[in-house]
Amino acid sequence: MLAMLLRDGFVSRSPDPKGGRGIQLFISPAGRSVLATGTPVLTELSRHLLADIDEQRLADFFAVLDIVVDRAEAYGRVDAP
Repeated sequence: MLAMLLRDGFVSRSPDPKGGRGIQLFISPAGRSVLATGTPVLTELSRHLLADIDEQRLADFFAVLDIVVDRAEAYGRVDAP
């Protein structure tokens, strides 16, 4: 995901001034523009889609979603069968 954000110009990176292998990430003006435009839309959409689902069901859903995302990311880091 970071590579995509860098490629599309939404973030930039530079070496960490403290040295080592660290880097610093910065949101570019284009990234800030996308956030400013997209955040209110996503907030309203989430509010509409999740309005009548109780908190425990949402917590369970997001817990499972976290597992699926972790597995998908791990799968992308290994050779697919």
